[in-house]
Parts: sequence; C-alpha cells; structure tokens
Amino acid sequence: PGWDHEISADPAEMKAICDDSKKIQAAMGNVHRTVSADEEAKKDKFRRSIVAATDLKKGTVLSEEHFDYKRPGTGIPPNEYTYVAGRKLKEDISADTLLTWKHFE
Repeated sequence: PGWDHEISADPAEMKAICDDSKKIQAAMGNVHRTVSADEEAKKDKFRRSIVAATDLKKGTVLSEEHFDYKRPGTGIPPNEYTYVAGRKLKEDISADTLLTWKHFE
C-alpha cells in the first residue's frame, strides 16, 4: 500500500460516493430548460417595461429619475434604460405611460 492508503475510499465507500452523486444529478434535473407554451403566452404579463415616473413635457431630455418600471412587459425592457437615457421626447406624455421608441426624437 502507498502513503495515501489510509485516506483512500474502499470499494463500499466508492460505491456510496457514486450512488450519491447519481442521486444528486437526478435531483438537479435537466440543465436545458424549455419554456412551455403556457409560460410563453404569459411572460409579458410578468415582465416589466419602462414607464414615465411623472408627467413629462415635449423636449425633456430623459434621465433615470424620469423612469419607473411596471408591468406589463410589452414596452422597452428595464435593462435597456441606458439607450433611453439622454434621448429627447418628441411629445408630452403622462405619468405611467409605457415608453416606446416612437416617443423619442
């Protein structure tokens, strides 16, 4: 036996390690997630979009303080706020209006 003989797993321990790792793998499930048709149909209801936090006048140069993030997710997603900040409004918009690309010059 070598120097690591005392700390090595015997055949029964090795079998237990393998069996337990298979159980863990099974418990983790499939790593490739699929989206069901039902989830796909409902996703916009649960996602958020950028909306006007207050009433805004034509010509306002937008900054993050002008934004709020609300449902539904049918407008510009919150992770794109950097593309909206710095743009100028081409029309007046009311608070809670869902921002779309047509609102900007």
